[in-house]
Amino acid sequence: MEPHNSPPGILMSNDHRKKILDLIDLVPTLPIAATSVLKRFKDEDVSVDAIAHMVQKDPSLTVSILKLANSAFYGFLGRVSDVRQAIALIGLNQTRNIVLAVSLIKLFDGRHADVFKIQGLWRHSIACAFLAKKLGEETSIQDPDGALMIGGLIHDIGKLMIYQYLNQDFREILSIIRQQKIGFSEAEKIVLGYTHYQIGAELLRRWSFPKKLIAPVFYHHSPWSDTNHPHISATVYYANQLTKPIGFPFYEKEPEPELSWRSKPESRLFLQKNGFMTADHDVLPFLKAAHAQMMSESSDLFSLVSR
Repeated sequence: MEPHNSPPGILMSNDHRKKILDLIDLVPTLPIAATSVLKRFKDEDVSVDAIAHMVQKDPSLTVSILKLANSAFYGFLGRVSDVRQAIALIGLNQTRNIVLAVSLIKLFDGRHADVFKIQGLWRHSIACAFLAKKLGEETSIQDPDGALMIGGLIHDIGKLMIYQYLNQDFREILSIIRQQKIGFSEAEKIVLGYTHYQIGAELLRRWSFPKKLIAPVFYHHSPWSDTNHPHISATVYYANQLTKPIGFPFYEKEPEPELSWRSKPESRLFLQKNGFMTADHDVLPFLKAAHAQMMSESSDLFSLVSR
């Protein structure tokens, strides 16, 4: 049966949903500073000055917002050194989503570094976020809330949940990936019976994330099932695929990905219907330019999730 209040398209039994909810209970709550900032956004008289004043009370949030404002994600002319200026440039809606995403990310500490290089997952997530934003610009998708970038950044948050709280299962999943030469989604279904995108969506739902951000987390492997925010889910799906050929896989020992826009006519048609380029003579120059920009600004980009 369908999980309560979940998007349609992916079935999950009550037993699996209970296991996911039990897993989510292990995650700490959002920091008080972040909760206070997010609560302020709900006020009718919310302003840039008010949010800047609250953000400045949290050094971690301050640094994260300034890093983003000065990164290749936004490309503002000159360096932004003032939080108020950064929020004014980024916008209140995007700032709210950034606070949500940054607060979520910082709950995962990489405590099992001997098992898995978590930096690879973060680099993959940053690359996905960057490509999603670039794809959105290429296709003129209206995205005032920054859902493409944030959706790309947190699309694999469920994998972090498994890594940190079900580490023995995570080890087994990686072992199956290496032995059977299959992808993470297939391996986790064998080990757990449910998936990282189901875990991620339930976690975001628990924390009252906007539905526009839950959608790409839940649907980044099946965007054609998303009837509410299909353009956002489709963009994150495509960006996720494009991270692999430019050298940013989630796990370096995963098998070479099947590039769906080349090998699957139905995937290519879906992407084309959503306005995406799929011909090699368009995709390859886009990837080359995006990769060059990422590498030239890698220290700024990848420091966004550094510990």
